[in-house]
Amino acid sequence: EFAKQRKLVRFVDPIMADNGRLYAGYQQDFVTVMQQFCQNADVITPNITEACLLADVPYLGEDYTRKDIEELLLRLEKFHNKHVILTGVSFETGQIGLAHFNQQSGNITYHMSKAYPHHFFGTGDLLCAVLGAGYFHGLSLDKTAEVALDFIDKTLQLTLELKRDLKLGLCYEPYLLDLAIQMKHLKEEKE
Repeated sequence: EFAKQRKLVRFVDPIMADNGRLYAGYQQDFVTVMQQFCQNADVITPNITEACLLADVPYLGEDYTRKDIEELLLRLEKFHNKHVILTGVSFETGQIGLAHFNQQSGNITYHMSKAYPHHFFGTGDLLCAVLGAGYFHGLSLDKTAEVALDFIDKTLQLTLELKRDLKLGLCYEPYLLDLAIQMKHLKEEKE
């Protein structure tokens, strides 16, 4: 209500589920509230499980097609977002990324990066932070997605090289300057 009254831009990551299940402690009533919260947000960034819950459709599982992803994105049109960025999209082994649905143009673009055979805590947070920064600076979400995926890939490589417990989080700090430079270049391209 506050955002609506003040006409604030809303960039929403509907964190509530993954791998076909709600996170521990979350119930269906949370999904209902999240559906309301996502309504008219400028950007939403659900993963596939969250998108299925928002759209009230069965979980797609692991063997989905581009057509399945595009149908899911179209089902999210009812939320009237300017952009839907579906995360965790993978059509082939060794690749993972996102699908960006620009509702104004009707275009769906895909951005992929290398997939690693590990679970990393915080990759979604990094992705949303970079995408959000780009969006709030008026940058192309497609170009920002490429920068974000490059930043995350470097981060994941370094994190693995450190051979530490992955629960300790991602080692992204060495790449922050590079990220800032790439974002600056995107801002300069825009001007």
